[in-house]
Amino acid sequence: MRRVTSSSDVPTAPDAAQAELQRLRQRLAELEARLAAAEDKAAALQAPAAPTCADPVDDPAQSLVGNMRGIALFRRRDGAPTRLFGFDAQAITGVLKPDGTADCDAWRRAIAEEDLPSYMAAQRRLCETGEAYGLEFRYTNPLTGRTVWLREQSYAGHDHDGGPCYDGFILDVTAEKTRERLLQDATDSAILADRAKTQFLANVSHELRTPLHAIVGFADLMIDQAFGPLGSARYLEYSRDIHSSATHLQRLIEEILDFAKADAGKDEVRDSLLDIGDLINSALRMVREHAARNGLTLSVDIDERLPQLRADERKMRQILLNLLSNAIKFTRSGGTVRVSAAERPDGSVTLSVADSGIGIAPEDVPRAFEPFVQLDTGLGRQHEGTGLGLPLSAKLAALHEGALTLESRPGQGTTARLAMPPNRSIRPRPVSLPHGQMPVPATDPGA
Repeated sequence: MRRVTSSSDVPTAPDAAQAELQRLRQRLAELEARLAAAEDKAAALQAPAAPTCADPVDDPAQSLVGNMRGIALFRRRDGAPTRLFGFDAQAITGVLKPDGTADCDAWRRAIAEEDLPSYMAAQRRLCETGEAYGLEFRYTNPLTGRTVWLREQSYAGHDHDGGPCYDGFILDVTAEKTRERLLQDATDSAILADRAKTQFLANVSHELRTPLHAIVGFADLMIDQAFGPLGSARYLEYSRDIHSSATHLQRLIEEILDFAKADAGKDEVRDSLLDIGDLINSALRMVREHAARNGLTLSVDIDERLPQLRADERKMRQILLNLLSNAIKFTRSGGTVRVSAAERPDGSVTLSVADSGIGIAPEDVPRAFEPFVQLDTGLGRQHEGTGLGLPLSAKLAALHEGALTLESRPGQGTTARLAMPPNRSIRPRPVSLPHGQMPVPATDPGA
């Protein structure tokens, strides 16, 4: 419906203009006031202000914290009693008076005697220099008699009159301390258990080694028939089996003893100057027959400009033998095992043993360095061993400040790399060793 108006209801043009002008002036005044307020607020935010000791009741942030469970706020002013605030202030401290102030003498008496000197020293520094502090201390609540761990944080500021004041908070951290203690106890127990295991292995191995020496010695006498013929040829065959089995067991025991010593941190490095070519040659001679029986080919690739190594000869040979034995063990007939050595630009030397064997999954590589772990591979389970070869080699490498790493993929073989640091490279004598493949003869009488 259309509204009908009379001429008397319509404002004249001058009146309408005046009204609009007045409205715009009011709107402009409002905007200027809002702009001035915004500028004042921005200036206040940008100006660096020293902390003030506003009453927590008037401070929304502190009031919020004060209403939280498990925390107490405090305020100290020179010449005035310390005030305590917070929902749990009395439960935590036990020294809150009805007027909201704290019994400071009772507070100090409740702090453990061993912790009180450091607490008082921190308070003195705060008052004298303004140095904030955070402390943890034992505290016996006067109300409950329960001893707890408290954490106090305090900082210096000033009140509205410009006088000094000190604000802070107190937390009950007993649960946190209990968790820390339980974790430390569990860690200590694990360390003790590991030491006990290592000591047990060492003791048992020592006890087994003595009779094994006798078994190997008597088997040698029987094989040589030193006191006359054995009679049946089967006795000679059995004697060789006894000798072979006892020798194998001896090697396992020596490996356990070496690992126990290294794991206990009692192994020492006896450094000497080593020719890398001679070291590799001696290790290859010891595994050549084993490789021949498995139908494998050994190959060597060594940089003739290599420096000498400052290292423990027996331990370095043991590392190489462990790596070579693993490579031969897990490589099928017709495969290859390659030994290489090269100097890196930083002067470090890397010795590598690479095979074309069955390999392992990359995610299983860390487990290969765990003691007594034998990865569940079809070919690997056909061979005996303690699962200590790689863990022991890694520990021996670490004794030389070196590192042992593995790269492997199923069906693509494994490469073990021993990296020796630059400070163990000694110049100038080069090594000379033929390059290329070394087919291993089926028998090697000269070995």
